[in-house]
Amino acid sequence: MLSDFKCDRCQLNELKRLLKIEKELKSKGVDIIGITTRDKTDILISQRKIIHIDFPLYFIPDSIFYNELAFSKEFPQIIFVSDGIISSAFKPVVKDDKFSEDYYASLLSRIKEQE
Repeated sequence: MLSDFKCDRCQLNELKRLLKIEKELKSKGVDIIGITTRDKTDILISQRKIIHIDFPLYFIPDSIFYNELAFSKEFPQIIFVSDGIISSAFKPVVKDDKFSEDYYASLLSRIKEQE
């Protein structure tokens, strides 16, 4: 889930990290999508242009997003869904790059184990 975040630079770093592993995820059959609320359309379109996001982006109503999908009101959130089941959920910690890097390394390791 993308758009608002307490630290614009932090969000940009998270998106860059995600894009960095995108090819590896795709080679394992994992697709990345971005989901946000409709009122954040302009922000997300801007981010898409700035860092060249090429994965699909979906805009859904606030009520569906907050009541049925999001696990926090803060962004971004990373949710890994496998066979229709959420197997991992992650919310980055502001200005803690190591925490995020460790999460992505762990996620890639778990995906490799499933092969």
